[in-house]
Amino acid sequence: MQTLSERTVNIIEERILPHLWELNCERHTLKNGATVIDMGINVPGGREAALLFTLVTLGGLGDVGYGLIPVGGKMLESIEVRLDRPQEAALSSQFSAWKIKPTGEYQLPGFASGPARAIAYRDPIAKMWPYRETYSKTALAIQTAELPDEPIAEEVCSACGVELQNVYLLAAKTGSLVGCVQIAARMAEVSLWGLGYNGFPLDQVLSFSGSAAIPPVISDELIAMDRVNSSTLYGSVARYIVNCEDAEIERVLPHMAFSGTKHNKKTFAELYDAAERDIFKMDTDVHKVARIEMTNLRTGKTFYAGALDAEMLVQSYYENVK
Repeated sequence: MQTLSERTVNIIEERILPHLWELNCERHTLKNGATVIDMGINVPGGREAALLFTLVTLGGLGDVGYGLIPVGGKMLESIEVRLDRPQEAALSSQFSAWKIKPTGEYQLPGFASGPARAIAYRDPIAKMWPYRETYSKTALAIQTAELPDEPIAEEVCSACGVELQNVYLLAAKTGSLVGCVQIAARMAEVSLWGLGYNGFPLDQVLSFSGSAAIPPVISDELIAMDRVNSSTLYGSVARYIVNCEDAEIERVLPHMAFSGTKHNKKTFAELYDAAERDIFKMDTDVHKVARIEMTNLRTGKTFYAGALDAEMLVQSYYENVK
């Protein structure tokens, strides 16, 4: 079996590094020997770069692509994600639980995903699923306003027990094309965490597919944060195949969609400001998708909750500008 790190490093070494020019990306070598790949900080990145960055966040598992999603009579471009190992892809790799120092004009916190989390196995989200690995190389994909530096690489080296020259750090701003796509693609991490948080047996999850609207790019990182999170709260669909009693689904479903919370119809920016712009002070209800569908293999029934909200997406995407 290939580890997540091996899969991811293969993507980086075979599909990213040899093709930097056409991907609109750049490679940098830090003084300590670690490799930084700029995919949306000082370079534009692009659509293919966004798909590859997203695959890195998922530990090289699954399939990602572009599509269209109907929202309020409009067809918005979407990111599509399909996973047959959703627990490892989302909980062991994609969930952005690795904290990175604040950067940029607004000093927003950075977030890192990727298979290094499965090696370090130190955050509570990774520990929701009993998968951990070792490998000689690894990677983090980082949402940040500045290129990662030596201390970040050294933290990965220490936590994962790998040599610095075997550490890859991919980076993109929130409002870049790569950032907008890879963050919109997090409907799996959000919804699977929600299932586990609400006591659903994660070993009864068989498969995942999801889609989310891709927000317009913007250079202002604070507005970008509102837009990308609106894609999850108001423009995402998570679909699961599970194998359990129907009662398990019926019990958890009312807690899974954002429209069922007291925060519905509020913008992410409003919720962020109410938490004093500290994402770690925010209500756990902000970690929900717009709509969830669960099909039970055992009974053949499909259950769903929530809905896409065109009004809130339009407000975030097209009206929230300076």
